[in-house]
Amino acid sequence: MRRSTFTRQKAESVGVFGVYDLEWHRETLEVTHAGVRDAAGYRCHRDVEGLLQDTLTRGGWWFAHAGGSYDMVQLFPQILEHRDWSVKAAFSGSSAVVVQIETKDGRRASYGDSAMLLKAKLADIGRIVGLLKGDLQEAENAGWAEVRDYNERDCEILYVALQAFEQRLRDLGGELRPTLASCAMAIFRSSYLSRDLSTSTTANATARAAYTASRVEIFRGECQKANYFDINSSFPYSMTFACPGEVTRVGRRWTGSELAIVEATVTVPESYLPPLPVRVDGSVYHPTGTWRGWYSGVDLIEAKAAGATIEQTHKAIHFAEWGDLAAYSRDLYERRMAAKAVGNKMDDMTTKILLNALYGKMAENPCKEEMLVRPRKKPKDGRMVMPGVWVVPEVRTIEHEHVAAPVIITSRSRHLLRKGLAKALEQGEIYYCDTDSVICQGELPSGDKLGEWKLEARILGGQFLAPKLYSVTKDLPEGVHGPRLMDVRAKGFRRATWREFMALAMGEVAKVESFSRVRGMLSTAGRTGEVKPTRGYVEKRWLGTARPKRAPDGENNTRAWTIGELQGGWKK
Repeated sequence: MRRSTFTRQKAESVGVFGVYDLEWHRETLEVTHAGVRDAAGYRCHRDVEGLLQDTLTRGGWWFAHAGGSYDMVQLFPQILEHRDWSVKAAFSGSSAVVVQIETKDGRRASYGDSAMLLKAKLADIGRIVGLLKGDLQEAENAGWAEVRDYNERDCEILYVALQAFEQRLRDLGGELRPTLASCAMAIFRSSYLSRDLSTSTTANATARAAYTASRVEIFRGECQKANYFDINSSFPYSMTFACPGEVTRVGRRWTGSELAIVEATVTVPESYLPPLPVRVDGSVYHPTGTWRGWYSGVDLIEAKAAGATIEQTHKAIHFAEWGDLAAYSRDLYERRMAAKAVGNKMDDMTTKILLNALYGKMAENPCKEEMLVRPRKKPKDGRMVMPGVWVVPEVRTIEHEHVAAPVIITSRSRHLLRKGLAKALEQGEIYYCDTDSVICQGELPSGDKLGEWKLEARILGGQFLAPKLYSVTKDLPEGVHGPRLMDVRAKGFRRATWREFMALAMGEVAKVESFSRVRGMLSTAGRTGEVKPTRGYVEKRWLGTARPKRAPDGENNTRAWTIGELQGGWKK
C-alpha cells in the first residue's frame, strides 16, 4: 500500500483580516454602500471599486457574512473590468467562498465567506457578542446616512465576532483559517494529534465506498400529537470511542473488529427498520434482502445484532486503535458544558461548531475545481466559461486524509439513531428521522450528557412530503403564551412559509426568490456576453416523482424496500 503521513503541525493563520459588507437597491441591484472594517476602523465607500481598491491596498483577508453567495456576486463584475488583475476562486456549490486577487503592481487580497466559519445568522451572532443588529425595514426609502449606520453596525458585529472567535481558536492552539473545518483540523493537528499517523492512500480510496450519508426517512406522512427528540452531539459522541488508526492487516477474512472496512455479502431479513445502508442511483436506502457491499466493522456488528447474516467476506482492511479524536471531542464538550454553566455564549458557540467540524475534514475530496480569471499562463486542462475565465480541475494531496475514521464515526451515529428509532417503535408510531433526530409518538430516555437523547419539542401536528421537506406545528413550552410555532423545512425552497409549503403539498406552484451566484452569473455571461447580477422569482413545483426512501404500504404508512425492488429501477 502506498502511504502518506498525517502529521502534527503548528497552525498557520490567515494573518491580518478585516470584514466588508455591501448594501444595494433591492430592485435595481445597484450598490449604494460598500463598508469595510478592520483594525483602522470603519470606512464606507459609495461603490464597489472604492472597496476593492481599499482592501487591495491594505491586503490580507476580508470576510463578508454569506459573502460567497451575495456580496461577491456584486464584486465580480467590477473585478473583471480590471484586465491586469489575476484571480483565483474556490467554490462551495455555486457560491465563491474564497476569491484571491493579485494586481499587476503586486497588491494582493483574499476574500472569504464568514458563514463558512460562524454557522449562524448575523443577528444571532450579534446577540452572542452583545451587539444588536440594526433594523432597516424600509431600506429603499432610507437616507444614505441611515443606511451607512446600518452597514457600520453589521460590519462591527462581524469584526468583533471574528476577533473573539480568533482568540478562542488561539486559546485552543489553532488559528483563524478560511473555513470552520480547516480551523478544527488546525487545532487538532496542533494540540490533540499525539504523534504522526501513517495513512494509506489505497485504504482511503477503498474506505470511500463505505462512507454513507446519514439516515433520513419518512415512516408516516402525517402525525397528530408527537414528540421531537434529538441526540446531544451525536457525531462528537461517536468520536469518543476508539477510532481507526494505522492499517494493521489486509486480507479476505474479517476478525469481527469494529475498526475495519469490509467488503461483504449480507442478508437482511424482513424488518421495519433494516440496519444497513445501500446507495442506489445516488440516494441512500435501508433495504432487506441479499447483496454485496462495503461496510465498516461497526455496521456489520450492529447488523448481526439486528438479525442480519454475514454470508461471506471478500476483503477486509483492519486498523489499530487511535484515541486522539476522543481526546479532542471530550475536551471540547467539557469546555462547552462549562461555558453553558456560566452563560458564556461565545465559548458555547465556538466549542459547539468545532465539535462537529472535524471528522468530515478527514474525508475531504482531493479532486477540486478552481476558477482562474486571466491566468498568467493558459491552463492545459479545464474548460473556458467565458473569454479569459477558466474552470480548471485540480488533484491535491490531502495530508489529513484518513477516510476510515469518518466512516466509523458516521456508522456509530447512524446505528445510535436506529436504536432510538427501535426504542420509540416499542411505544407507538415513528413518523420521521433525520441524522440525529426522530419525531415519534412515544418517549425516549433523556439527559444532557454527550450522546443522550433530549426532548426538543412537543409536536401538535405535522406533514412530511419528502426528506427535509416537511412542516410541523410545535407546542409552546409550559408557561409560555402566544401563537403556535410553525416550523417549515423545505430544502431547495429558500425560506418557504407555511402557506408556500401547503401549496407545494397540493401540487401547486410556489414562487421562490432567486439571486444569481458567481458560477451561474459567469456561465450566463458566456452565452450573453454580459456579466451582471440578477434577481427574480423561479416557479417551483414539488412533483413527488422521486423514489421515496421507503416503499408506500397503505394509507399513511411505509415499509422498507427490498434490494430487488431498488435494483429494478423506478418509474412513477
